[in-house]
Amino acid sequence: MHLLVTTVDECKELYAQLQGLELEEIASIKESLCIQAKVMGVKHVNTATAHYNLGLTLATTYKPARTREAVAILISWDIDIVLTRVFADNDQIPRQWSQDLEWAQTALARFEKPGVLSAYSRSHIS
Repeated sequence: MHLLVTTVDECKELYAQLQGLELEEIASIKESLCIQAKVMGVKHVNTATAHYNLGLTLATTYKPARTREAVAILISWDIDIVLTRVFADNDQIPRQWSQDLEWAQTALARFEKPGVLSAYSRSHIS
């Protein structure tokens, strides 16, 4: 009979594979952002969307350094310019982006407190 229990070595290998996939995803999104910025310009909605996706991807790694980078990314671009140019006032996307920006600003403030290692809050990012 074969037990379905993974060994420590198997767990380490799986974790390493997951880390590699995470790095690939982040690299891919960063590349997409660079391409969008070059092709469409920095104030185009596609560039803003790529910027937003990178921020959320980094935030959902749940790692303090990446979460801090995500917060900086999410607050570093002018969301209002893109939102007012593209979306209607009653559209769900501007509301979600605004909520994520608000979360990022609150999270960044948390980083300023001594001993805080992560700005991640389970109550917001999905």
